[in-house]
Order: sequence, then C-alpha cells, then structure tokens
Amino acid sequence: MPNVTSLDIFIERSCRLMDARPASTVSITYGSQAKKAKTAPAPTDKVSKKATSFVAVKTYDPTSGVCYRIKLSKAKELSRVLTLLGPRGVQLTKNHKSASLGGADEEMLSKKEKKA
Repeated sequence: MPNVTSLDIFIERSCRLMDARPASTVSITYGSQAKKAKTAPAPTDKVSKKATSFVAVKTYDPTSGVCYRIKLSKAKELSRVLTLLGPRGVQLTKNHKSASLGGADEEMLSKKEKKA
C-alpha cells in the first residue's frame, strides 16, 4: 500500500480509480497520536500536550488490488476528500436536514418549481 504524500495526487488518483472501477471502496478512519503512543504519560505530569488527531483515508479496488492511502491532520484537507466523494459515497439519514434534503422536501421544491 503506497502512502501518497500530496493531497492533490491522492485526489487525482482516487478519482481516476473510482471512475475506472466503480466497485472501489473508500475507508475513512479517525485516530489520535496519543492513543498510538506505547508509553503512557506519567500521572505526575500536570502539563499535557495537545493530542494530535488524524484522519486516514484509503481508496481500494479489490479487483486489481490498487490501494492509495493518505493521512490528514487538517479539517480543510478532509473537506476536500469528502467533496471528492460527493453524493456517491457520503450517505446521510433524513434526520440531517442541513446535509441533504429529505425526499418530502425535494418533492415540495419540485412542485413549487412547476407552479412558477
């Protein structure tokens, strides 16, 4: 599994892979460097460092075995990756009204457009 260092290269390669093979999967994993540390900080240590969080994104095609990975630590980078997925990969329930319109809302909008 090659790690891709540039976000632009990861997005370009992942987009090509998903266009060529729609069965490709994208996995998004959230983690923290503090959890990964092998030694726990001493309990007498009152000053604690800020935990560094990261998001690991992996695009994988099971047919060809092609896999691209990148590790992100900024929200803006994650936003770009989620934009890449678009409506193909991000699925939200109807309870999240700000993320997507529910089926009834879309029907009402289409009826209003027909009347106008």
